Amino acid sequence: MSNDDTPDGSEPPHVLNGKPEEATPLEIAIRNVVRREQRQEDFAEKCTYAYAEDGKVRIPRSNKYVTTDQERILLVGTDDYVFKDYIEGPLRKLFDVITSSDRSTWREVKGARRGVVLPETTFELTRLGQQVMQACFCYDPAWAVAYMHHEFHPKVAVMLRAMRSNARVIHRFGVAGSTCTQKRVLVQALERVVRFVRRVVRSWTFINALKAHERQAQENFESGREFLYYAAEGHSKLLILRIDLYYRPYYDVAGADKAVHSFLRWLRSPACRRNVLPSYLGFLVKRENGLVRGMHYHVMVICKGNQQQSAYYLTRLLGEHWAKITGQGPGSFHNCYADKDTYEANGFNGLGVMTLDDWEQMAGLRAALWYMTKADCVIKATNSKVKNFWRSPIPKQVRKKLGRPRASADPLKLLRRMLGGKRSKFPPGLGPRDKSRGS
Repeated sequence: MSNDDTPDGSEPPHVLNGKPEEATPLEIAIRNVVRREQRQEDFAEKCTYAYAEDGKVRIPRSNKYVTTDQERILLVGTDDYVFKDYIEGPLRKLFDVITSSDRSTWREVKGARRGVVLPETTFELTRLGQQVMQACFCYDPAWAVAYMHHEFHPKVAVMLRAMRSNARVIHRFGVAGSTCTQKRVLVQALERVVRFVRRVVRSWTFINALKAHERQAQENFESGREFLYYAAEGHSKLLILRIDLYYRPYYDVAGADKAVHSFLRWLRSPACRRNVLPSYLGFLVKRENGLVRGMHYHVMVICKGNQQQSAYYLTRLLGEHWAKITGQGPGSFHNCYADKDTYEANGFNGLGVMTLDDWEQMAGLRAALWYMTKADCVIKATNSKVKNFWRSPIPKQVRKKLGRPRASADPLKLLRRMLGGKRSKFPPGLGPRDKSRGS
């Protein structure tokens, strides 16, 4: 697994002459920015606010209520939270372990072992076998139904198919913590998981799907980056707003899409520019669908930083308009700038006013763009082909200008440096050293 695929973006230390090489202050600062963005991502994808009515909060997807004197409560440990932790952690790690070798999940042992006479047929589970069994114990069969219309990263999709076919048998006959078994049906199921994954990953269907997935994420990243370059042309400051838009009921996909397109039309309208955002330049949108959250959208709005600078207030106005046109009550949007006090002030997710010499703010913007262009999220809710990432268009004549060679006095030089290269959380040469420096 590449470091970009890991949930925390962590990397092994760079080793030089047998000793770990110290990271530079710039590299440390950028890694801190990336970690702050990761916390924002975790909140956006795994946590949700539930709002009270008459002093009671209903737990999503249940008939249970919790009494409270607060306006809202923060819910963690929801189905979305547990599921995403599972597929991004144990399941992705198990995929790497299975595909990195030809090891078996068990071996047959006979006679005595540590002074104990074994039954005639005893199977000892290898480390791989124990890892497969543990992943099956953590798998919830209800997920196969709940997420049956959702689309995942190809690696995750393969593992979920293997779990769906074999997890019940392994859970039934396996014993947590046990390294030996007399159940042949158990070891056969463990081996089926491994054989299935290894067979699929060697197929052209999987190889092409993985390449298409990676290509789509890269194209999304380049598209968003191109628009940011365009927005920065002729402006010494940019105002970056980020807002998450939610829609209820969670299963109304068509209604949610219709509402967000209506919101974006308003965002581009003269009325919005006259009353809310006279500094408006454009937007980026990422579409997702979750089991608890339902259809929701992560929106980044780019404005002229010399003209408007109140990120919190303006983002709240956008959220209030969303709540108005959708008829939703409290909790229909989340103002990302409201989390500012939770993090360090500088480089907070690229939000607020960004000058063209603020490399730390740009690092936060890159991490945010990396997140918004991910193609491996729980995003698909229908069998029709839909766009899950899009942005404001760039005039053709401007697009040609962006590709021309620049003079040494290019005001966007630092921005191009911080957003350049292939899709990654880190600017080229400032990320995990084992990758960016060829080690």
